[in-house]
Amino acid sequence: MSLVWIVLVSIFLIWLSILGRKLLVDRAKFPLPTEHRPIKGAQLGDCAGVWSIQGGRAHMEDTYQAVASVDGDPSRAFFAVYDGHGGHRASDYTAQHLHKIVLQSPMYKFEDDPVMALENGFKELDQNWLKLATPNNWDDGSTAVAALITGGTLFVANAGDSRAVLSHCGKAVEMSHDHKPAREDEKRRIEKLGGRIIHYGTWRVEGVLAVTRAIGDRRLKRFVSAVPEIKMRSLKEGDQWLILASDGVWDLLTPQMAVDIVCSVGHTKGGAQLAARRVVEAAYKRGSMDNITALVVDLRSYRSPHVNVPGSIPSSPAASSVASCSSSSSSSVHCSSPASSLAHG
Repeated sequence: MSLVWIVLVSIFLIWLSILGRKLLVDRAKFPLPTEHRPIKGAQLGDCAGVWSIQGGRAHMEDTYQAVASVDGDPSRAFFAVYDGHGGHRASDYTAQHLHKIVLQSPMYKFEDDPVMALENGFKELDQNWLKLATPNNWDDGSTAVAALITGGTLFVANAGDSRAVLSHCGKAVEMSHDHKPAREDEKRRIEKLGGRIIHYGTWRVEGVLAVTRAIGDRRLKRFVSAVPEIKMRSLKEGDQWLILASDGVWDLLTPQMAVDIVCSVGHTKGGAQLAARRVVEAAYKRGSMDNITALVVDLRSYRSPHVNVPGSIPSSPAASSVASCSSSSSSSVHCSSPASSLAHG
C-alpha cells in the first residue's frame, strides 16, 4: 500500500510541475488582469512614475504615495510604497497620513534631524492606526518603504519586505533590507520578547505573519515593530534611479534585474512611468501571484553635491571623483508638481 501511495504522490507532483510551467507560458500571452490603480492626491511630478496592479490576488492591498516637490521646493520630496496584509485598511491609512506626519514634523521642516522625523513618523502613524483599529477589531497591517529627499541627501526608511533599490551607473545598490523572521537579528529580537518563529509554509511570527516589522498587526504588536531601519546616502553623480516596490516585484526579480529594466528605458519624457510599468509586467510574466507595485524616481534633479543635511553622510573625496555615467550626464529634468502644497495633499 505504501508503494502505491508513493507512486500516486509522485504522479501528482509531476502533474503539478507540468501545470505550473504551462501557466507561466500561458501567462506571457495574456494581458494583465487589472489596470493600473491610481491613488488620489499622489503628486508624481515630472520625474517619478508608478504602476500598481491587483495581479493574481482576489483583493488589492498595495498602495503608494508621492510628493515630488514639497511646498514648492524641488529639492525636497517624499515617495513611498505600502503593501497591506489581512486587508487594505492599514495600507490605505498609511498612504493617507504617513507623509503628512513626516513632512509636518519640526525635525524635518527645519532640517534638524530627518532620520528622527522618519522614525517618529512611523511610530506616531502606527499608534494612531492602532487607536482606530482596536475598537473596530481590525487586525490588518502594512509594510512601508519610504524615501525622503532633502538637500541632496536620500533617506530610506523601511519596515517589512517592500524594498528600495538605487541605480548607480546601472549597478543596483540596495537601500533597504527585508524584515523577515528568518533574519537572525530579527529572530533574536522577537524571541527575547517572548515570541516564537514558527515554520508554517515559511517562517512566521507566532506561525502567522511572514514579516517582523510593519504598521498595525495589533494582535502581534508586542513582537511586530513599526520602528523602521533607515539608510542615508548623499546623492552624487551617477545616481540615476530609485526603485520602490512591494514584494510582488522582489519575489520574482533581483535588484539588478529591476535596475536593468529601468535603465533600458532611459531618461526620456515619461521614462519613469514606462519603467515602473515594465518592472511590474516583468514580475507578473515571471509568475508573481501577488499585488504588484513599483514606483520609479529619476534622481538627477535631486542631486546636490554641494549641500549636506545635518545628520547626513558627507560625500568622500573618492565619491566626488566618480566619473559620470553616460546615461546620467544629460541635463536634469525639473521635478515640479502641479499641487506642491502639503496642506492640499
